[in-house]
Amino acid sequence: MEALGFISLWGFSPSIDFFKGTPYFLSSGDDEEDSKDINVLISECADIRHVLRSLSDNLPMIDGQPRKGKVNIYIHEKQKENLCRDLLFLTLTCERHLSMRERQELFLDLYGNSMIRDKTANYLEQTTKELIQLVTEDERCTNMFKSIVSFDNLRFKDRDEMEEIFSSYLKRHPFEMEKLRDQRLRHHFADRYDFRRN
Repeated sequence: MEALGFISLWGFSPSIDFFKGTPYFLSSGDDEEDSKDINVLISECADIRHVLRSLSDNLPMIDGQPRKGKVNIYIHEKQKENLCRDLLFLTLTCERHLSMRERQELFLDLYGNSMIRDKTANYLEQTTKELIQLVTEDERCTNMFKSIVSFDNLRFKDRDEMEEIFSSYLKRHPFEMEKLRDQRLRHHFADRYDFRRN
């Protein structure tokens, strides 16, 4: 029970705009300079709060005009579970067929709840299948990130681990949260468990 280790599912710092205070989104008047690619590395943040904040605050613009160069964001996570969550939340935030309120509710449900609504479970089931196809580079993949997200820096072993993690999101793998919590409490309190008040 205790050998599972610790996986941080969210960060403990406020989100930051990683472009703030840099000259990248200010026009230098030099077209060659403005068309250069921007590369950003985010290492072990546990979630995508910085990416969402930076892109929503700025969007790659120079004086109100779209940048000519690309913005490449590299996400480094030691735990594959966090990479999988990042992909899930990026997919969710870009779902155009859902209303903004519905996306917010789904995001909050998936981000912070252990027991999710049926509506959220159905969305997760549908999206998980797309994400498995995305990670395995299946030709049938219809995910919007197929041409944007690159897994070139991952080994096939890492991709297989991610596929296994995504598969664990499916309904065919039941997960009884109340039972798990009870087991963890019993293990934590040991002999004292039966002597607690109430």
